[in-house]
Amino acid sequence: MRMVNIALSGNGPLSGKTTTAQDLKTWMGYTYVSHSKTLMELYIREMRPSLTIEEILSDKENYRCALQGYAERINFDDSTFILQTLSGWDGVTPVVFDSIRTNEQALFIASLGFYNVRLDIDEDERLRRSKSPALLAMNLKHRFEQPLPEELVDLVVTDFGPFYAPWGIVRDLQDKGIPKGLTEYVRSVILAMNVV
Repeated sequence: MRMVNIALSGNGPLSGKTTTAQDLKTWMGYTYVSHSKTLMELYIREMRPSLTIEEILSDKENYRCALQGYAERINFDDSTFILQTLSGWDGVTPVVFDSIRTNEQALFIASLGFYNVRLDIDEDERLRRSKSPALLAMNLKHRFEQPLPEELVDLVVTDFGPFYAPWGIVRDLQDKGIPKGLTEYVRSVILAMNVV
């Protein structure tokens, strides 16, 4: 089975991105890199030095709004942050990137040869996973929690059964050609250069 580099996104919070990324690491030998962890490290360093990543992770729904605001303030869409997240990757081992939040990020990571995989969870399951439906409703409105458009997504996963992920994701990406986002990225670069 050909291993491919994967960037995960979702149709909002609690869609299973981190769990799927960890499953790809555990069961398929992927290197796991967390873009959220990069954001948390930056947030802690600048805003809350006494806080730990473990504290944020244990109460992620309560910290999500502050992290979203901080990400907006530092322009976390910028590709430099993706490169920072990937800095610990050896460039050889297949990698799963957890997670892409914006179209700009999806385009950039596709330019690096990653396939964008969107995990779509139904709303009943999302509510079941939530500790605070009121916070969830508020967090769902933020632009970082909106699903990526179809033209930037190589695979949409709606079946989270034990026989699908993570093997099904890798299997279903086997026959894909060039990542969709790469095509869009090249098109945007050409248009920006006024070549056409």
